[in-house]
Amino acid sequence: MTRTTSPHGKAAALLAYALDIEAAGTIGPAQLARLVDDVCADDTERARLVSLLSSSQSLHLPRVIAELLGTRLDRLRTELETAEDADNVYGIWAQRLAGGTILASLGFVATGVVTGGWGALAIAGGLASGAVTSLGRDRLKQRARAARRAVEQTERLLGTVTANMGRAP
Repeated sequence: MTRTTSPHGKAAALLAYALDIEAAGTIGPAQLARLVDDVCADDTERARLVSLLSSSQSLHLPRVIAELLGTRLDRLRTELETAEDADNVYGIWAQRLAGGTILASLGFVATGVVTGGWGALAIAGGLASGAVTSLGRDRLKQRARAARRAVEQTERLLGTVTANMGRAP
């Protein structure tokens, strides 16, 4: 099996891979991760996976799928922690630094250290650095939210798959 899709959807392709996991010529790790990601990211494919698993007569198939989902979950948790750490370390300190820059430029203008056009430039530069920093922090937070949603989706799907383990169809 060299294709990562099936006429019946990506969930069916994932199950076909899981049924034939030990066969030569199966898909590589990167393609497998992408296939699992595609199934987990799509509402229809998640529902299709649960439906196909519930009608399967293979007792080991849910365990293989659970292992594949667990691997994805580990990867996503690492991505989430990295995104949250980046926001906590770089985002917060960059905003504090930008806030300090704004206050310093206002202080320089108020005390007459910088006057005229240079004063306006100092204030505008401080405000621009604050805006850029806030935009960067917003992007870090968006990345963390997307990672958190992916973790939650995978946890729900993994919970559904493991709840149905060992049940006879």
